[in-house]
Amino acid sequence: MKDEFRKRLKYGIVTIISIIFGVFAIYVNRVHADENYTICNPENYMQYSSFVGANQYAFFDADILNAKGPTRVVAAIGRDGDQTISVWEFMPNGATNNFKLAPNSNKALRYVDQSNRPFTLHYYHDGDSFDVMVEGDTNVVLQHYKDSYSQIISREISEPTPRLINQTINYLDNNGKRIAPSIGHNVMTGMIYQTKRRVFPGYLLTETPSNADDRMNESNVPGTVRTIKYHGGIGATIKYTQMDDSGTAIADIYYGGAKIGNSMMLVPFGHGTAHLRFVGGMTIPLENYFGNQTRTINYVYKRLGSWKISVPGKPEQDIAYQNDPSDSTKIAAQNQIVPYVEGYTVECSNGSLQQVSANKCDGYRLSSPEDPFKDGVVSYVADNSAEINANGENQNPQQEKVADGSDNDRNVRKFQVDRQKDQPRQTEVIAPAKFAVKQKAAQPSESKKNFGLLPQTGDFSSNLCFFGAVIVGILAICGLVMLDRRFNLDNRQK
Repeated sequence: MKDEFRKRLKYGIVTIISIIFGVFAIYVNRVHADENYTICNPENYMQYSSFVGANQYAFFDADILNAKGPTRVVAAIGRDGDQTISVWEFMPNGATNNFKLAPNSNKALRYVDQSNRPFTLHYYHDGDSFDVMVEGDTNVVLQHYKDSYSQIISREISEPTPRLINQTINYLDNNGKRIAPSIGHNVMTGMIYQTKRRVFPGYLLTETPSNADDRMNESNVPGTVRTIKYHGGIGATIKYTQMDDSGTAIADIYYGGAKIGNSMMLVPFGHGTAHLRFVGGMTIPLENYFGNQTRTINYVYKRLGSWKISVPGKPEQDIAYQNDPSDSTKIAAQNQIVPYVEGYTVECSNGSLQQVSANKCDGYRLSSPEDPFKDGVVSYVADNSAEINANGENQNPQQEKVADGSDNDRNVRKFQVDRQKDQPRQTEVIAPAKFAVKQKAAQPSESKKNFGLLPQTGDFSSNLCFFGAVIVGILAICGLVMLDRRFNLDNRQK
């Protein structure tokens, strides 16, 4: 009995493991199935991500001028949050030198300039920043291509290492309540992202956030500081202190723990230059890495009104206004028909009525509501010849006889059927996004289509989850069948 119990336990564990793998498959499908979100690399030096691979994010590109050594340096970091930096040196003869820098490490490589004087390229990785410095009695300088607006020339350039920032997209009503699950992403700083204006049945988009399409940046919390350390005995530190939600920052230079010179105001993603005369006239490039807040994106929607239709002798119908499936800010042509009822005049608030055809018995078509957020009431007012009792029954026998079984009655019944068909389906339609151009935020240009879209990590419930559930079921059944067959085989052998 003990052996039998152990065998059952063994195959039971196999079944449980199979189910766990199936659940993991569901999770993977959820994580990689967000069709409402896209990201791509910014312009210029960021395009070298295509050289280092889809899993690497190039954030530094500089030319080495006046040197016989490397003429170009590109640095990249992992998209998964790994802070190890990969550095590529491209030599004039076509050779390539590649090495890695772990956080809090450095590497010095010696070369000669065009006058055969030796110099050193010293690379530092402080964890938060990547620094390249030219050391030695030489006229070699670095030309850093930060973006299309800036070409920094210096003997030392420091660049913050990109990091993963968690971003949340919320879909709220005008009272701040969620109308759909929030979507979360992990996005590298500096990347361009786009979100889609989603269409939700029964709601119109009333507020599109200014950061719906933007360049991912550090933070917009007032007082946030970004420190860049410089090496080679200079010991200068630049602090970027955000002033307000707009992304405007103050840049200060520190040396030996003391502030030097006056503060500089920098616009979002703006640039400046600090000249340190007391250390040989060294020039330090300044950059504001802050911009419009990009951690939280809030779309605000407002609930649509509905048609409240009261046909004599029938229950009141409440039919929500229909959305435009291609534009989250508009409602669609309603295409809603109300029946003609003999002896009654139809009245409509918040809209108008038009006969479907020359034959009034075909009913009336409702126009789009004048106010999409206000209910429209469609009521039937009895003519003088039509009197109804408290139960909604016509007290004119002759008129009742005509109405019962007539085309009029069929119109009313047809209205009931058509009403059910016209109910909006609870499906989600994605409206195309319009890319918002931000100040100093690089955007993919028409001439650089090779960037492509990168793998996504959005947590979005999609139809792929259904296939994951099917996998769970199949694996669980296989495990149980295996257990049963093994048990029967053991019994026959006994």
